[in-house]
Amino acid sequence: MGRITIKDIARALDIHPSTVSRALKDHPDVGRETKAAVKQLALELGYSPNQQAIHFRHRKSGLIGLILPSINMFFFPSVIQAAEEEALRKGYKLLVFQSGESLEKEKQIAQLCLDFRLEGVLVSLSEES
Repeated sequence: MGRITIKDIARALDIHPSTVSRALKDHPDVGRETKAAVKQLALELGYSPNQQAIHFRHRKSGLIGLILPSINMFFFPSVIQAAEEEALRKGYKLLVFQSGESLEKEKQIAQLCLDFRLEGVLVSLSEES
């Protein structure tokens, strides 16, 4: 079976998907028994929320990109660690990319960051840039 969705849980319990959604969020309009049944089935089936849908709804990805020319063992690990710590402190997750000192790859990664609606990008330019 593929990824478990709210619709799968709703179908199994013969309730509306919006009821499942509200139950998973502890909405006061959903009865205690329904909430318990929904949460139990979600746990049994291994349900996890679709983060893409959540980010789309809120119009925020919660992601920041870090583009590095390469990751050597001296300088960039400390940069990555500091950037990740600050991103987490501000409620973001950090995605790290390597351009391999290539301007073309840098452009491709930047476009990928735009396509996935990253909220920010930090770049250490390649030699070709």
